[in-house]
Amino acid sequence: MRRRLFLICIVAVACGVSAPTSSAFSLYRTQGSAEIELRAGAGVAKIRFRGTFIGYVARGRIVATNNVTVTGSEARRRVSPTLVAYRGTELRFKVFNSAGRWRLQLSGRGISAGGFVRGCMTLNAFDVGPTGWYRIQSADFKRWPRQATTYKLGLGC
Repeated sequence: MRRRLFLICIVAVACGVSAPTSSAFSLYRTQGSAEIELRAGAGVAKIRFRGTFIGYVARGRIVATNNVTVTGSEARRRVSPTLVAYRGTELRFKVFNSAGRWRLQLSGRGISAGGFVRGCMTLNAFDVGPTGWYRIQSADFKRWPRQATTYKLGLGC
């Protein structure tokens, strides 16, 4: 009898522990979003609206809304009441689904990022040198365009 009660308690605890982890993943996935990834980009990437997005700029500048967390900046300047510009090397940023609407402009070299975003993304690679790679809802990577090109992410803007 004690063994059976002990086994029932173990199963109940295991179910209780595993349930929050599956719902925690859905917290970071925005409804109607698209999975995007940027690798070793060189140029300008503008991403906006909603979702979870985490990334890195090796050398350059990030202009972001107040609800985006940016670390590693050598210089910081307020551009407007809602936008802050960060400059430096090894800049890291993160914004989560719970932050509401956000906006990011990533400029420079070594732009790598990924996440689930519903909104718009504009990519514009530098005219010379390597451009970098991107993918949207696909396993195949494509080169960044050398002319400004806007992409709809998920349900769009």
